[in-house]
Amino acid sequence: MEHRCAVRKPMALDVTLNYRGLGLISGKTQDVGLGGMFINVGRVQLAINALVDITFPVKCPTKSMQCKAKALVVHHRADGVGLMFSELDTDVRQMLRRVLNEQADTTMARPGLVPGESRQGNRNLTQIKVR
Repeated sequence: MEHRCAVRKPMALDVTLNYRGLGLISGKTQDVGLGGMFINVGRVQLAINALVDITFPVKCPTKSMQCKAKALVVHHRADGVGLMFSELDTDVRQMLRRVLNEQADTTMARPGLVPGESRQGNRNLTQIKVR
């Protein structure tokens, strides 16, 4: 059952997790929202309810920053972990909101099209630009 309060958008960001007992773990986000993210970390197993520190770059046309947050592991699959932010700085939240809204704007820029489709076939028009 899904208990998510915020919508997540597909987004590929390089992430570093600091997990007590294993140290630094590199991964890539599958999706990101204001409430958390799913990170592909391969077969690394993190305990449910474990607290991790995460670092990830966020870039938009007017600004870029290295974001830091604390998150709780809420679920894991064979390929990664679902995290819920437990501490998210106001600046980081605003930056994420800006990037997520920018991504939504590009999805809605072409009325009548479903994300991932085009009038020319199945070419993906909604690639996320994280500069």
